[in-house]
Amino acid sequence: MTLPVIEARMLRILVLLMCSVMSLVAVAAERDSTPIVRFAAGTVMPWAYLDSEGNEQGLLSEFSQALASYTEIPYTNILQPYPRALQSLASGYVDFAVVFESQSVAKTAILVGGLSHSQVLMVARKAEASQYSSPLRDGRRVGYIRGSDYDLKTRDRDTLNLFPVNNMQQGLEMLLKKRIDIMVGTEEAFDWAVRDMQLGSDDLALVRVVGETGVGLYMSKKSSNKRLLDVYRQALDDMRQDGLLDDIFKRHSRFTVDVLESKSTTLRREK
Repeated sequence: MTLPVIEARMLRILVLLMCSVMSLVAVAAERDSTPIVRFAAGTVMPWAYLDSEGNEQGLLSEFSQALASYTEIPYTNILQPYPRALQSLASGYVDFAVVFESQSVAKTAILVGGLSHSQVLMVARKAEASQYSSPLRDGRRVGYIRGSDYDLKTRDRDTLNLFPVNNMQQGLEMLLKKRIDIMVGTEEAFDWAVRDMQLGSDDLALVRVVGETGVGLYMSKKSSNKRLLDVYRQALDDMRQDGLLDDIFKRHSRFTVDVLESKSTTLRREK
């Protein structure tokens, strides 16, 4: 066997060995690589916000940390105004978002699982609450947090003047200054704002409980990580069985309909 033939065979063997090694490295890298999933968090208190030092706070921050401990999948939270968070979910810019359940969200995202239910309250100025019987008369000015879906647009769009606001504090300020007649929102949002603004039954009164809205974890239909859907569903089931979902969400639902029906009650935010 001539030297050139031996060298050619050795070269072929070397190439085959290199291809095998590279293939094994690629398989190992694919097996060990863990995706970093993206969550959108709507910046509405008490759901998600930054404190005075710029640290992420709120229910969704606590929830995403707990969820990551169950899935063992790294994540990043992207804090955005709630309407933008809905857009990010629809476009696939983020993989997940915790949002209020609605038909419009169901068109662009997959419900991973429900997290909690919140009462939707209708609140007015103390002296005027008795005026607002059901159904509301034409022309009433109703405030609601921008991007939220309480079925107001569908049900009362021909009779009500709807005023979207950025947060509950802004809505209550407009209500007290008589720029709107009624403020609608979830019990959690009212709880936080009323405590933060140190308001109570001398200032506000409950008109009625409008209904109930569900809060769920959704995955974008355009997410590139849909293979993780079952992983997150299992994690939610485990968190629910462990009582962690109730601990996170129900612990912050302290606003009750009785508070604004009581006499001379002022709520203060718990430190």
